[in-house]
Amino acid sequence: MSQENYEYLSRQLRIAGFPETVNHDLQNKMNENAPAFVLTFSQKKHNEESNATLFFKKSDDSEKYFFNSYHLNMKTDSNASGIGQTFYVDNKRKIEGQENYKRVVPLDEAINMLAKADNKEEQRFVYGTWVKKNGEVYSAWKGININEKDRNGNHEYLSFHDNYGFDLKKSLQNLPISETQKNDPDLIKSLQKGNLVSISSENGKEFYLSANPKDRKVNIFDKEMKLTQTMNDSPALSLPVNGSSVKNEHNILDSNKISPENSMVQTNVVMGKKETRIVAKQTHDSDDVNSKQKPRKRAR
Repeated sequence: MSQENYEYLSRQLRIAGFPETVNHDLQNKMNENAPAFVLTFSQKKHNEESNATLFFKKSDDSEKYFFNSYHLNMKTDSNASGIGQTFYVDNKRKIEGQENYKRVVPLDEAINMLAKADNKEEQRFVYGTWVKKNGEVYSAWKGININEKDRNGNHEYLSFHDNYGFDLKKSLQNLPISETQKNDPDLIKSLQKGNLVSISSENGKEFYLSANPKDRKVNIFDKEMKLTQTMNDSPALSLPVNGSSVKNEHNILDSNKISPENSMVQTNVVMGKKETRIVAKQTHDSDDVNSKQKPRKRAR
């Protein structure tokens, strides 16, 4: 076993959010010198059970192992059989001058993406910088498309880019919470990871928040974890979208009432000029290096 290879894989597992307890099994498997091996990890939290299978393969060109992917199955009260998704690891060398991007979806973010994937109103999304197979780097919110799968049986991703019109920081400014909370970088970062975040309103009541880029708003849950759109017993919150004020309870995105499920970013040439309209944006698995359409012949 190569100590350097072991340390590299251990670091990858840590970045991917797996505990150090996995490293012991990793070392044992590497010592067996098999061409490929798997590790498993399970945890229960509240009413959720997550089971991960991690896939490693030895390179065809050397004795080095590579961590290529992990499959996560998430069981909840509403889905006893669970929802599964394979998350791929990008082992490519970074291009000089290229912006940093997610090499793998961390375990905690993957759990958030799957936890409510079958619930359109409460679905969780993760924000990050990603890279397409052509090397283009972009920022977007991503969630699981429960209704579509690729030819390998993996769920496609819903992807909402920055130009879709959802601004998390601006949405927080409209909530009846303290100025400190509205501008708390830890709160923003936690919501970007797809977390359900506990927060207190101005009158001391406890609520929970989650980011909902699909509907361009912040979801609000009461202390019983029921979805609501009010805090402080106030009327429905008005959140600005693309310069106009709309009420969450009507789920109206703009003056044209474009539904998020059917919208995408379109660029048309009008009178010799490019005109961009936000009608939705969805990125399929095949666009991203964190997904795969064809089985890989070798580890990279």
